[in-house]
Amino acid sequence: MIGSTSLFLKCDKYLRPAVAGFFVPVFYRPILFLYILLKILFLLILVTSCSYIQKPMQLTDDMTGYAEKLYKRQNQVILQVMEVLEEELPLAEDEKLSEAELQMYDNCYLLNEMAVHEMEGDSVSFYFKGQVQRSLKNCNKGVNHLETVLRHVVK
Repeated sequence: MIGSTSLFLKCDKYLRPAVAGFFVPVFYRPILFLYILLKILFLLILVTSCSYIQKPMQLTDDMTGYAEKLYKRQNQVILQVMEVLEEELPLAEDEKLSEAELQMYDNCYLLNEMAVHEMEGDSVSFYFKGQVQRSLKNCNKGVNHLETVLRHVVK
């Protein structure tokens, strides 16, 4: 019995390098094991991130509705500003109102440009839609600021 065990160990010692790629489990070779583990982990992250993240640079229906409401609100505020500017205002209030109006135009220029493209029937790139989507927050701040200044001037 003892002699046959030692013969088995000798045979295993010489056969192992010849069949190492076929019969030795992956976890016996740590570099290959880590490579396969990282590859599987990367694929899992890729698959799960695609399911949670929306398509890049795509305006959703909610965002489109929000952008339209913001555009309409901006136009209403501009009409109110034009009515107030027709009256005689003190110079300081006139400057505040004009400055807030210019700030709103600067914050909303991408939204206004998108509206012009859509009115003309031009196609808009996904990149530009993404820029417009990211600028909506600043545009809203500009409109709110102009509304606030307008309320103080009208009083």
